[in-house]
Amino acid sequence: MSLPLLVFYFSLRTLMNILRFREASLGLFLSKLKDSTSMIRLLAFSMLLFSITRIMDIIDMVIDLPMNDTIIAAVIWSVSIILAIIFHRMSRITSPD
Repeated sequence: MSLPLLVFYFSLRTLMNILRFREASLGLFLSKLKDSTSMIRLLAFSMLLFSITRIMDIIDMVIDLPMNDTIIAAVIWSVSIILAIIFHRMSRITSPD
């Protein structure tokens, strides 16, 4: 299965858990504070990496850097892996089952 599909599946599963179990999912998320803070930290790190790729794209428009596209692709795949891990863990935490 491709990585973007995994990210889509786990994020959709997390959203469905939150919509189905509103109060319970929030309580479960907050009760596991250590896991929740590590997920938020990973999410912030992945968004930082994603922002760096956008800045690299803007720089690439002005200055043609060798290997820039390869580096951007590698970082975006890293972000996808991190997001898949985050949403998988979040879907497990927000489900009361």
